[in-house]
Amino acid sequence: MDEEELLRDLEKKIFYFALKHLSDRETALEITNETLIAFLEVYRSGGARNPDNPGGLAYGIFRNKLANHFRKAKREEQAFRRLAEGEPAERSIPDPLSERRRQEEIREALLRLNFEDREILVMYFREERSCREISELLGMDAHQVSVRKWRALRKMKKWLR
Repeated sequence: MDEEELLRDLEKKIFYFALKHLSDRETALEITNETLIAFLEVYRSGGARNPDNPGGLAYGIFRNKLANHFRKAKREEQAFRRLAEGEPAERSIPDPLSERRRQEEIREALLRLNFEDREILVMYFREERSCREISELLGMDAHQVSVRKWRALRKMKKWLR
């Protein structure tokens, strides 16, 4: 299958997924286009982990684009809600000193975890790997990775209160 054919096929599938999750054609088309652009960059550079499965690569990129879209929408909704409730604008601007303290607290909590749990969280959140990918890298069952991730997060939440 040549590149043009591959893109046409992926475009249909990704657009369907996007439309299913968003119910908004314009946003679905935007995310589809962003996904295909990012896919082409990785695919042409040879950066795909599994070049025999371009659909997996495209779907992974799509998931990240969709997650980013929902995160952005949530942040915007919170900002609009604060404005509607009449909160002063300066309250919505993060204090760099308190942000730095919070980051330090999170770092210390991460260091309290055992090595494997910390590694799972770093791969999941910083490297944006799925539990399945992490399980393959660490030689564990994907369910076990998921359980350990949530237990580690629960510990950290308790420590950060």
